[in-house]
Amino acid sequence: MSIAENYFLLALTDFDPNNYKDLHLPKKGLRYPDVSTLIPINKGEVFEIVETGKVDWWIKARKVFPNVESSFEALVPSSLFVPINHYQDMNFENITEGDKEILFPEIDESKVKYFPLFTDFYQTFVTLRKNPINQSSFISRIFYSWLWSYISLGFRRYLVLGDLWTPTSSKKTTRRKASFLQSFAPVEGTKSPLFTRFLFHNKAKFCMAIVCKFFQDILKFLSPFLIRIFIQYAEDKDRKIWFGILLCMILFFSRSLECLLLNKYFEYVNLLGIDFRCLLSSLVFEKIFTARSDCLRKYPQSFQTNLVSVDSYRVQEGVIFMIMIGSCILQIILCFLYLYFILGLAFLSGIGVIIVFIPVNIVFARMSKSIEVQQMKLKDDRINLITSVIDGIRMVKMYSWEKPFHILISKIRRNELIQLSKLKGLFSVIESCLMIVPSLITLVIFFTFIHLHESIGASVAFESMAIFSILRLPLSFLPDSLKTVFFARVSYARIQEYIAFHDKPFQKNYQVSHKIDYQASVTVSNASFKIGDEAEPYIQDINMKISSRGLHIIVGENGSGKTKLLESLLNETILVSGEVKICGKICYVPQSPWIKNESLRKNILDGYPFEASKYDEIVTLCELGRDFKKFKNGDQEDAGEKGVNLSGGQKQRISLARALYSNSDIYLLDDPLSAVDRRVCKRLFQRIFSKEGYLKSKLQVFITHDDQFLPYADCIYLMRDGTISNSGTFDELLEKDSYFETFTPQVKLEGYNFSGKYSIKKQVSIDSVMSFHGDEEDAEGPTILEDDVIMKGHVKKNIYGQYIMSQSLVMFILFLTFIIFYFCNNLIGNILIAKYTAGKIHKNNSSEFFVLYSLTTVGQCLSVLIFSAFQITGIYMASGSVHSKLLSNLLNSSITYHQATPIGRILVAFTAEMSVIDANLPRSIKVFMFLFFTIFISIVGISIFIPYLLLGIAILVAIYLLIQTFYIKSSRQIQRLESLSRAPIVSLLVDVLNGLFIIKSNNKHIEYIKKFDELIDNNSVPGKMNIYCQRWLGVRLELLGNILVLSVALSIIIKAAIGGISSGIVGLLLFISTSIAQSASYLIKYFCEVENNIISLERISNFYNSKKEIDNKSLASLNSTWPENGKITFTNYSCKYQHTLPNVLTDIDFKIEPKQKATIFLIPGCGGGKIGMRKIISDIKSFQDD
Repeated sequence: MSIAENYFLLALTDFDPNNYKDLHLPKKGLRYPDVSTLIPINKGEVFEIVETGKVDWWIKARKVFPNVESSFEALVPSSLFVPINHYQDMNFENITEGDKEILFPEIDESKVKYFPLFTDFYQTFVTLRKNPINQSSFISRIFYSWLWSYISLGFRRYLVLGDLWTPTSSKKTTRRKASFLQSFAPVEGTKSPLFTRFLFHNKAKFCMAIVCKFFQDILKFLSPFLIRIFIQYAEDKDRKIWFGILLCMILFFSRSLECLLLNKYFEYVNLLGIDFRCLLSSLVFEKIFTARSDCLRKYPQSFQTNLVSVDSYRVQEGVIFMIMIGSCILQIILCFLYLYFILGLAFLSGIGVIIVFIPVNIVFARMSKSIEVQQMKLKDDRINLITSVIDGIRMVKMYSWEKPFHILISKIRRNELIQLSKLKGLFSVIESCLMIVPSLITLVIFFTFIHLHESIGASVAFESMAIFSILRLPLSFLPDSLKTVFFARVSYARIQEYIAFHDKPFQKNYQVSHKIDYQASVTVSNASFKIGDEAEPYIQDINMKISSRGLHIIVGENGSGKTKLLESLLNETILVSGEVKICGKICYVPQSPWIKNESLRKNILDGYPFEASKYDEIVTLCELGRDFKKFKNGDQEDAGEKGVNLSGGQKQRISLARALYSNSDIYLLDDPLSAVDRRVCKRLFQRIFSKEGYLKSKLQVFITHDDQFLPYADCIYLMRDGTISNSGTFDELLEKDSYFETFTPQVKLEGYNFSGKYSIKKQVSIDSVMSFHGDEEDAEGPTILEDDVIMKGHVKKNIYGQYIMSQSLVMFILFLTFIIFYFCNNLIGNILIAKYTAGKIHKNNSSEFFVLYSLTTVGQCLSVLIFSAFQITGIYMASGSVHSKLLSNLLNSSITYHQATPIGRILVAFTAEMSVIDANLPRSIKVFMFLFFTIFISIVGISIFIPYLLLGIAILVAIYLLIQTFYIKSSRQIQRLESLSRAPIVSLLVDVLNGLFIIKSNNKHIEYIKKFDELIDNNSVPGKMNIYCQRWLGVRLELLGNILVLSVALSIIIKAAIGGISSGIVGLLLFISTSIAQSASYLIKYFCEVENNIISLERISNFYNSKKEIDNKSLASLNSTWPENGKITFTNYSCKYQHTLPNVLTDIDFKIEPKQKATIFLIPGCGGGKIGMRKIISDIKSFQDD
């Protein structure tokens, strides 16, 4: 029977038809299909499609593999499947990358959207979609209609990584950076004007943003003018209907044009912000490879992590708000110019109010600078300590240091939050001043106007009120904009300082040539090296002339300068005097092996093409073949982060295999066999480093503390106090240097031959020997790195509850209460103006009005100060509580959890996600609450005068909510994808910092820079998609708001035509409706922003569910003097790595008495090497529940 499509469907998860709604599957049309038409599905089953061209969210198909007893057709959900090319002779329980290449089907791109797991499954074999904006029309770009396909797709099902588009080559960070640096290169040692150069490089987009914002600001002032015309129309007894309708149309179209210009402005500045953030992150990463080695000593790993994950995002926000500051100032100036034309000299009193508040704001802004710098320093210290704890989690748990480190980190965090609270307090005072300024200006200007002109009418009052309403927005946005730009400047200065750090200088006396005419050579003549500008030479008067192939060993005490000498040969220090000449391709092997979070094969190949014969030979030489057989996927097994799935010996042998595969001319080896046991060490040395070994034709500079290799060196260099005190062959040094004899005790005991047999001259007395039959090395069990979880659907209510309860429910209620009190005072003030200007307020009857309006102004002022105080306290409590809970859960998590969780994911939680909870989330909640109560109070005001408009408002609210529901599913999921894509960036950054010297010595830095840029681009795509989605929403909501304004205006025209309407009511209604229209679009925007920001708390809360250690409560009852003696007892001890895996140790039973010495001896074949008895002691808490 022929199939309808040229591919089959592979189920990637189980499916129970009775629980289909729990999986959030797409609907079939407007409803789910009948359960009777569905069948159960098991992971790994294969189906064929039976209807041609009927690929949709639900597909009619029949099962073809496995166990096909009866062939019947049923509906299956496409979102649980991936298309495959064929299914014969395939093992779907263990699918490798090679299998995926074979399974990859030919499928129409338009049908891929029905398979959201397609891209995640095939990954590198899939090309992301092209950005649809490039094919869209001008009208589509203006109204963002081109985004409809994504919004509708996100509504039908949850978006996945495969739904994102790929940036075009001209928009990729690598190309943008190259173009930027071609026109401008940062000058080391000076803080280069990166931002101004960036703006010049993107001048078209920047100028378009300014033009859009300028004309939008101008158009704003058409609304107050039209309000005056409407009031005059209502007062005119000879009014004409057609003129009123014309006014309504002008009002609607002018506000619609203003809406389109505002949204284009936000599009341009947000895109500029993201592009600048990507550029800065890439420059920071690239600086790691070019900076002098002392840069990493001055700026620890946590500093670079914060620059990429926190500071660059702050700079992005600063770019967005930068133009807003100029816009706010322009609007304030235009407001006062407009007031001058309608109020005359009375407007000067309003300027006086502004002038009074300016010095206060300037003083507070200056005070905040030092506080912000201190806060960022504390953040660096905190992240540095957290990074150290995560890196050394085994040691922390072995010594039960969880509580001391929790106290230490919490103390730093507490000081950080104190500085944050000071900043919030200062800016709250500024914000409070600016929020009450419109009411004060209204009071002062009206008072002055009445005393100058004897009275004030509705036309002047409400035209002025409309101007004050416009003035309120820039005065509200100005403090936030100033604060954001100020924070951005501090972060930008930190990035500038780092990028301006000195690069490795060109040293004419240090020469490296990768071309070999005759043979590799290293020549060092009278060379002295230092690490920084001010440091004294650390290594002095070095003379080495190595011009022959073979083994050259460097020995010396710890701290004598051996490793620093190798780093100097790699040009990682400053050559003070002398000369260095190196001829040949260099490969560096450090003492601490660097393992990437990739497959074992990729770790060995390190970007070089795969050559089977060469690869197999090197694997055999390094004795890795047997290790690969132990892993389920062989050499395709993931090494895990920092090689967590490998033992110390395996890591070093893979590091050595990587070096051999590079086929370099010169090998700089820093004790490369230190973690390998003695027998394996002998075999490796004989096969690789001896005169008959694999590297016999290569030049080897070998640091070792193992004296068994010394007799086989062609030359030995003895280092002492930073200089080479002597050199020669083994026999020569024994004869002429008594100090050298201290390095050869084992050679004297054993002799030196490679027979593999030991001639023991001395026996060590021990009390006990324990024998375990196992591998000669300590090898880890298979720890599987857990994929980051992409949450779906609405953010759960308990997440919001967590945030509210973390800052105390009482505190949150009081915060809301005083916001309501503020808006009640504001509404009462507006009604007072409408009431008293219905006739005219005269000088002789104005006292009551000014007393009442003054009371509302004082009420607003007190409300702002009080709710700001409650919010600052709430932020302090919430941020402290969330961080403390996150830290506690991670410190108490089992070792296996830390092994399975990438460090980048943890660091993002402590940096980027915590920054959102500290700043972005509280700000978006406050703005949302303000907008909500603005609209609510305004609707109350409208309903008092035109109650029948409530029906129209209800319809518009329903449409608002429908659009919001339609939009939020896509926006929320895009934000989750954006958050998800941050962790790989930080992980790569940390990975590169750990293996920096290896990458640079192998000239692989360009590859890593390209990879980092790709990750930055992948992260920027969902960010830009979110911007477009926000603009799509903004245009539609503001147009709906303008329909509300049009409805109110038409109602006024109709009411004026029928029976007349008070001019004060006309002014109040138009004033309130325009305020609602403007606030409504912002309300939905900030509602979505609250939900997008709360995702950071959602991601942090995922760490709360980490696998914990069992708390040994019996320790609580022990005496303070316990333990009196050291004693270890194991009774029938068994353990496993995971519940799903077999035991790695079974029925271990032994006792070590106080003061007794014990040796653990591993005999091949027992499995003891899989965990190692030393790991039992250090990991005992993480295995208690296993």
